[in-house]
Amino acid sequence: MNLYLCVMENTENNNIHNNQIFPLIKNMKTLFISPLFIVSRSKIGLNRNKFPNLSVDEVKIPLFSYNFLMHPFLFPFFLMLSVPILLFYIKKNEINTIHCRNLLSSVLAVTIKKYFYNNINVISDFRGHYPEEGVILNRWKHNSTSFRFWKWLEKKSLIHSTSCTFISNSMKSYYNEIFPRDDYFFAPAIVDTKYFYFCPELRNEIRNKYRITDDEIVYIYTGSYGQWHDLGVFYSMLEAHIKEYSIESYRVFILSGQKSEQYSEYEDMHSTLTIKVAPHEVNKYLCGADVGVLPGTQKTSISYDLLYKTMVSSKVEEYFCTGLQVLSNPRIGEVKALSELTIASVVKFDRSSRGAFYQDIFSSTVVGKLYERLYQID
Repeated sequence: MNLYLCVMENTENNNIHNNQIFPLIKNMKTLFISPLFIVSRSKIGLNRNKFPNLSVDEVKIPLFSYNFLMHPFLFPFFLMLSVPILLFYIKKNEINTIHCRNLLSSVLAVTIKKYFYNNINVISDFRGHYPEEGVILNRWKHNSTSFRFWKWLEKKSLIHSTSCTFISNSMKSYYNEIFPRDDYFFAPAIVDTKYFYFCPELRNEIRNKYRITDDEIVYIYTGSYGQWHDLGVFYSMLEAHIKEYSIESYRVFILSGQKSEQYSEYEDMHSTLTIKVAPHEVNKYLCGADVGVLPGTQKTSISYDLLYKTMVSSKVEEYFCTGLQVLSNPRIGEVKALSELTIASVVKFDRSSRGAFYQDIFSSTVVGKLYERLYQID
């Protein structure tokens, strides 16, 4: 039996889990080993999460949420708590393959593989660069003891996993330099193509609602901003694009619950509508727009540069699947590579066919079939 393992992530109202995990786990056992204590900027509370409509097992252990667990001095305590849980679960359910959601899940699974179940298959699913993210979030400094400890565990996961998947081809290339292997695979973040697709009728609905004329260009950004995406960069890119292409008439949609006092002048200047919409309505606004924007930030460091070179935001995949043209910070190299897949093609793509092209890359069905093939590895 196959097991999907997710360790020490906050499971309360986690949209990443809703969008990236649950569509993949319908036909397999799933185990969350979760923190009992959830830490935010303002308080510490208990993790009261439950999964009422899913066959998901969750065991809470007395540690803080993932951000704090990553310090090395807590690692032995984490193993003491989590190894017996996973061993019991493997034996009870006759698990032969473990699909690991994050680095800590991989570390736990390869520990089990090395010391207890040599024949178990471990698929390490690299969705990010946790050591570098720790630097960006001020958990530790680059090349500190904590940083080097997690880089060491990262390499151990590469070495001892049965196979590894990566969120982008550039990330796959990066890890292939750290530890070369032939069985590395590209497995992008998934897009639920039932909800993200181009529809001319939805486009007309939105443009009629806001009285947008045919010659007006609509720029759109979805999601929050702050740590990873900066509104100042957003408006700088917007102004440069408008000037380069001599765009005379345009609108700006920002689908976010945030309002920025700092950039209110820019919002007025650029006819910006900042609104919060229900998740099922996002596709409608993407269809009504013409250009999806991915601004990134101006912050530079070894860690930021690596993340921007190798990471892909799921929001940009949603842009692609609705056929939008994408205006991206040039630092985000993987977006350029994805855009060139259709630009360099001999096929002339209209918006519908461009969206369908990317749906064939990012849909949960396509990515799920890749994982199913990996589960068959002996």
